[in-house]
Amino acid sequence: MKKLEEFLPQVTITPALVQNEIYPYYQENDVIPYIQNLGIVVQGWYPLEGRGTRWGLLGDEVISGIAEAHGVSSVQVILRWNLQKGVVLSRAPAILTISEKIPSCIILL
Repeated sequence: MKKLEEFLPQVTITPALVQNEIYPYYQENDVIPYIQNLGIVVQGWYPLEGRGTRWGLLGDEVISGIAEAHGVSSVQVILRWNLQKGVVLSRAPAILTISEKIPSCIILL
């Protein structure tokens, strides 16, 4: 937030989008609403794995348990988690198929 607070007074056009690292174990719960309240879209970066690492989110026991309870995949749980926070995703990783993307819009966690 501090960087954004320093940056915004220096520009005449407010950015349309801010890209930030966001995933279930790095939630940025104070940052997301702050940015959204400025009328800026928050884009989640590395939503399935974290910054350049394989943190095992797809095999995480908690996420897998939530997925099982809802009859969906771990990918769908993570996508839906982002959607419920109002976060758009930066890219569709190769592991996502259309059959995983669509149901993530329907489930409610």
